[in-house]
Amino acid sequence: FAPSSGLDHGVAPMRKETTSAASGATMCSVRLSKVPWLRGTPLKELPADKSTEMARTSLVGAVHCLLAGTMLSILPNLELIVLSWEAWAFAEQHVGRCLALDPCGIAWCLIALLRLVHVGVIHLCMS
Repeated sequence: FAPSSGLDHGVAPMRKETTSAASGATMCSVRLSKVPWLRGTPLKELPADKSTEMARTSLVGAVHCLLAGTMLSILPNLELIVLSWEAWAFAEQHVGRCLALDPCGIAWCLIALLRLVHVGVIHLCMS
């Protein structure tokens, strides 16, 4: 996905260059002419520097998506482990204070609940 306008790191000019009709172009892409459903379609062949830029952009985008997916898969599990340990170690003390309407106990319980909901929402969104 790349927006056609706005600050998108020069994607719009690249899109215009690759999707505009090859009017007046006598040479079509040799590699793409071997694809059956593109045979006979007037497509401009990209210059080497533009082709390299597109390849580099695709590679950086793929690495970005891989890292983001990995972080969104691993970090919520680590948060759940830490939250479980904190609940096991400190919940008895803070829940008692919460039931006594102590502000510190109430805050601890609310934050623990929000963290648990946050982990659940990330797992729900990633499934």
